[in-house]
Amino acid sequence: MEILEYINEYKENVNMLMHDILVDEFGFNQFSDEILNAQNEEYIMGNNKLWLAMEDGEIVGTTGLIEISEDHALLKKVYVKESHRGKGIAQQLLNQCLEYAK
Repeated sequence: MEILEYINEYKENVNMLMHDILVDEFGFNQFSDEILNAQNEEYIMGNNKLWLAMEDGEIVGTTGLIEISEDHALLKKVYVKESHRGKGIAQQLLNQCLEYAK
């Protein structure tokens, strides 16, 4: 498994993961591709970041940071595919956020 920084090339696959988790698993039907695309764009502006957990070419998790001020950031989009939970992926993603924030 590797942690990669989000680029637009991954947009469709990130949206599929988000849709699977938010809509199919948790029933949040209001998340359309347009909403997800707009949210993804937020992570490529300024000091904001979105990271992806990749395993065998598949995105299995995400996490991101949104800069609020020079000293504060908001942790967002912490998602791990159901089949990959319990394997420490979220912890690795969180560690990436903490390292970047330092």
